[in-house]
Amino acid sequence: MSEFGHLALLFALGLAIYNLIAALGAGRRFSAPLLTSARNGLLGVAVLMTGALTTLLLALLTHDFSIRYVAENSSLEMPRLFVFTALWGGQAGSLLFWAWMLSVLGALAVWLHFYGEVRLIPWVIAVISGIQVFFLLVLNFLTNPFEKLPVILPNGRGLNPLLQDPGMLFHPPLLLSGYVSWSVPFAFAMAALITGRLGREWLPVARAWAMLAWLIQGAGLVVGGWWAYHVLGWGHVLGWGGYWGWDPVENVALLPWLVGTAFIHSLMVQERRGMLKLWNFGLIIAAFNLSIFGTFIVRSGVLTSVHSFAQSSVGPAFFTFLGISLAASAALVIYRLPVLRAQGDFESLLSREAAFLLNNLLLVGIAFATLWGTVFPLLSEAVRGEKLTVGPPFYNQVNGPLLLALMLLMGVGPLLGWRKTGLKVLLGDLLGPALFGLVVVAGLYGAGIRLVEALLGFWAVAFVAGTVFLEFYRAVRVRRRAMAEGVLTALFRVIGRNRRRYGGYIVHLGILIMAVGVIGSNFFKLEREFTVRPGETFSLGRYTLRFEQVGEWTDPGVRNVGAAITVLEPFERQLLPYRKFYRNWEQTPASHIEIVTVVPWLEDLYVFLTGWSADGSATVHVFVNPLVPFVWLGAAVALFGGVVAAWPARQARPVPAAVPARGGVAGGD
Repeated sequence: MSEFGHLALLFALGLAIYNLIAALGAGRRFSAPLLTSARNGLLGVAVLMTGALTTLLLALLTHDFSIRYVAENSSLEMPRLFVFTALWGGQAGSLLFWAWMLSVLGALAVWLHFYGEVRLIPWVIAVISGIQVFFLLVLNFLTNPFEKLPVILPNGRGLNPLLQDPGMLFHPPLLLSGYVSWSVPFAFAMAALITGRLGREWLPVARAWAMLAWLIQGAGLVVGGWWAYHVLGWGHVLGWGGYWGWDPVENVALLPWLVGTAFIHSLMVQERRGMLKLWNFGLIIAAFNLSIFGTFIVRSGVLTSVHSFAQSSVGPAFFTFLGISLAASAALVIYRLPVLRAQGDFESLLSREAAFLLNNLLLVGIAFATLWGTVFPLLSEAVRGEKLTVGPPFYNQVNGPLLLALMLLMGVGPLLGWRKTGLKVLLGDLLGPALFGLVVVAGLYGAGIRLVEALLGFWAVAFVAGTVFLEFYRAVRVRRRAMAEGVLTALFRVIGRNRRRYGGYIVHLGILIMAVGVIGSNFFKLEREFTVRPGETFSLGRYTLRFEQVGEWTDPGVRNVGAAITVLEPFERQLLPYRKFYRNWEQTPASHIEIVTVVPWLEDLYVFLTGWSADGSATVHVFVNPLVPFVWLGAAVALFGGVVAAWPARQARPVPAAVPARGGVAGGD
């Protein structure tokens, strides 16, 4: 298997180099035979990469410990599920998965658009092949997943304990696929710049693939947050509610998603008004290069993170590729700068295009602040010789106001028309949602909430929700009057006839629901650490618990130490938070955290075992996390809205110029 995997990667590298040369030749002379050959070669790379990936998976499942990657990332004791996830659990395997996804998505994109975008396709193939060449060079010569050991080991070391979790089945492949997916719209943007076809031709394809990347990476971020919340424990995560800690690896995964969100919104302005062309090229270039930067940070080990597990030699290679990519992209933009002027001008600040521009500025501002906080330790080390870290307070103070402004813009933007909106009309539309927000705040104040930051956040959520519901209400009312339909029927028809617009509104509603969870878990959480002996009770908020005893048991390759705890009030339930010590990983225990979602109050009781003593006492960290379920609910709604917005519209069937109507009169439908 090792030799077959080696050969598959080598042949894939040779074929990718050929595809790059053939595509460049086809683009310069527009040679149909060369173009077809390059397209078929792209499919060939996908086949070879699929063979390489399957080979590594078989080596893992059959415990071929003659291969270094298999020996370092799996063991005989590991459940088969985690042996499968070891495919992307190490550096070489994850980069192989990255390259495989690129080959599949690149081949699919070219196959789907080969005849529709015929002038762009040669350069699309060239860009995708160039990216493939880089990753295949890394896989062949820097971190080969099929490297053999001098002797066959009887057993492997096993996967890092933090990675032996069901979240490993979804989070890494989704996040890696999200990174890769930005390559396709980037390739079409570069093809448009190279060919000078800078109008609307490349926009529909770029938007479709950007929406796919946005959805995949968004799902990866959500699953990652859920995984961190359930596995890492509060001893590791100090940021938002345990699901987001402003960790460097979390941050770099968020960056392309933020910039990609701005790109998807900004495309609408170019489609409608021919404006923001330069913004659109800059945003998609940034999204792709930030995805490469994210892979560099994760795999180089240059920043300390709970998500990074080793130093690596691939960092310089990624840094070099990133520099080349940025330089080439910037050179193309500068070359085409004279023809990237907008076809129209901003006629008013009270217009939808102005709102989209402000949306770009806010999203890019959040991305820049997050990037600055992430790389600041590297900059401080280079300048002062001391690696200074930036903690969650920095992100809260800088990004908090920007996120609030972005949320308010989500409420104002839909009420603005293209070109110009009258101030009196806008204020009249905003009055109802603003009053609704005040009513909500008054109710919360009456319920005992006095924290100004929380009240302001809840007002913003209610205000934006009011504007979104106002948009749905108006559209449904108009359709009901015209078609005499029921409310639900009219709602579904309204969404179906304009999926992009109303799917976007559903995304906004999902983000608002998430915001409720973030506000609640940020401002109103309760936490306390208790050291207790058997039989002692302890309380936090409305919850009373009793510690029973510390116990120890073993599973294959794992020693477990847990604390038996009974919830006494306001309900009865047995809890068993415990720590897991894996063979060969005794210094890196994993945790099983007990989380009870209490439906009446929509909060989580969160119990984490931090330590124990020989005298039978234990130390447990207890949290009460209000409204956290809204984070997961809102994420699901937002992703559903993204699917609605991305779903292709049905093509209208052509209607004859004249069709016989009933009664023998010719007419049109």
